[in-house]
Amino acid sequence: MTMRVHRDVVLATTVDETWQLLTDPDELAAWLGTPTTLDLRPGGMAAYVEPDGTVRHAVVEHVERHDDRACLAFVWWDAADPRPDAVATRVVFELTATDAGTRVDVTETRASVAGASVRVPFGAFWDDRLFDLERHSLTRQFALV
Repeated sequence: MTMRVHRDVVLATTVDETWQLLTDPDELAAWLGTPTTLDLRPGGMAAYVEPDGTVRHAVVEHVERHDDRACLAFVWWDAADPRPDAVATRVVFELTATDAGTRVDVTETRASVAGASVRVPFGAFWDDRLFDLERHSLTRQFALV
């Protein structure tokens, strides 16, 4: 059984600008976490330090880039999780050009941990991160004016 969380936001940016927000180390540091490693090729390794100090390791699964859409998929996990049953999750970012800018869909999927003693705020993480992404996107636009 799997658990899936999907969130989306429309940014007033182009697909190219939004792709940069997802793949540039300085941009990522502003809303997701500071990359310490970032190899954006299938099989490439990545590591992020979140604002709370959590370190997540990742392996890139899929990278696809076009003028009007893009997709980035990776599997990541909390590097400090001491549980032997710690589960990696799969994250997929899909970017689609719209009349208003770019729609960012993020879906995170993991095995269900129903019955486990630890409750993870699975959806809340993406609510906060997409808010941070939207805020960073707006702040960035005003800085360029």
